[in-house]
Amino acid sequence: MKRRLILAIVALPYVAKNTLSTAAADQAPKIKVEWRLPASGVSAVEDRIGKATDIQADPTSPKGMRGAPILLVITIAALLPQLANALIGVYRNYRYGGAIVSEEHGELKIATDPRIPSNTVIVTGSQVSVIRLEDNSSDKLLYALTSLLSHRTGHE
Repeated sequence: MKRRLILAIVALPYVAKNTLSTAAADQAPKIKVEWRLPASGVSAVEDRIGKATDIQADPTSPKGMRGAPILLVITIAALLPQLANALIGVYRNYRYGGAIVSEEHGELKIATDPRIPSNTVIVTGSQVSVIRLEDNSSDKLLYALTSLLSHRTGHE
């Protein structure tokens, strides 16, 4: 009996922390995202965020380029940590460019750009953040996305 009580007391802070962070994440607003990405990246995004609400061929995708992937436009709602994870999942090993993230009318726009070096995400706004995707880049990317959205609303 004593052993169970000690285990319960030791585990209580862990359980409380995880329960509170899960509840906070469930209450956080999801951000609408329009993402132009390679077709090969759609499954990586959906694995990390959930099913896209709309998937279409990108009409601005270059035609007739050998070796260049076909781009798609997806619309999806995501929490910022999920979005940062998905960006890393898609672009960390992508060979045909990087991504530009911008905000327009309360919606994030993500575009794959062959002019940007591979493994790179550029977050534009009042400040520009250039993030190389490495093992520890999730926090940097999350901070840049949060800053981009907080400038939009005037909070920081």
